[in-house]
Amino acid sequence: MRLAWLALVTVTACASIANLDEFRDVGAQAGGGADQGGADAEGGGGTHAGGGPVGGGGTAGAGGQGVTAYRDAILAGPGLVSYWRLGDSASTAAKNLIDSSADGTYLGDLTAHAGLVGDTDGATRFQPGNGKMVVGANKLDFFDSFANGGFTIELWFKPDLASGTLISLRADGATTWSFRLRLEASTAARVLFDLTVPNSDLVATLPMDLDETAQVHHLAASWSGGGESPAFQACLILDDVTKCGDENTASFSVPNQSADLVVGAEQNVILDGTQSHFVGVIDEVAIYTPMLDPAVISLHNQLGRMQ
Repeated sequence: MRLAWLALVTVTACASIANLDEFRDVGAQAGGGADQGGADAEGGGGTHAGGGPVGGGGTAGAGGQGVTAYRDAILAGPGLVSYWRLGDSASTAAKNLIDSSADGTYLGDLTAHAGLVGDTDGATRFQPGNGKMVVGANKLDFFDSFANGGFTIELWFKPDLASGTLISLRADGATTWSFRLRLEASTAARVLFDLTVPNSDLVATLPMDLDETAQVHHLAASWSGGGESPAFQACLILDDVTKCGDENTASFSVPNQSADLVVGAEQNVILDGTQSHFVGVIDEVAIYTPMLDPAVISLHNQLGRMQ
């Protein structure tokens, strides 16, 4: 089953990568170019990052979600249901480019940071202790489609510590997660993708080692759903390296609509607070259903690094 997943990447990646120059051209024309700062407002300097860490041109823009090659590639992705760029942490609202009713709220100790994909939009730095972005209960209405079609969570991150939760959503409000992406420092720094197992409170965990912290990483976590083949397979793709669990070991509980989606921490309903705070930078959080083609995930990784 795992070979089928990897074969799909091999067969289709070359054709997808041919689109990289096209995506970069779109960004250069619409957003001020990869090497210049552009202006404020839509297609301009973005909220915080100006020309970005690669181009270096421009200063912090007053507003807008800078039109960039990476953003255009994400918006063109099939099945995109939510997309938070996280370049607007100077305000209280984390804009969802797909559904404005599902904008998030920034809470706690957060600061603006240059975008991790080197474009005109910024990112958010989560400081130690209490920083998080929360999408409140009943704002996301696509969870029912997860059960059959599966889903993919995609983001970029730069950790200061090999611990803390990148994103989480609870299934029943108190004791189990529908999904959770987190870092753990054991014998080595690891990324873990946790999924709830139906009819129990156990969590199926798929780990992958991190080469090093304080580096920029691209991460995608996918679950194939009951309607895909292989059924109920969970996979992590970290910096274009894939690791998949065995078939039928990581089934999924449809999330409780009253649960909060939390970026940068875990929601603990029993304690009426949060825990497992991530320390570092998170950028470009996207959710897709059904599961995103792994060749497209590879394209996103390469595009983000080329910019």
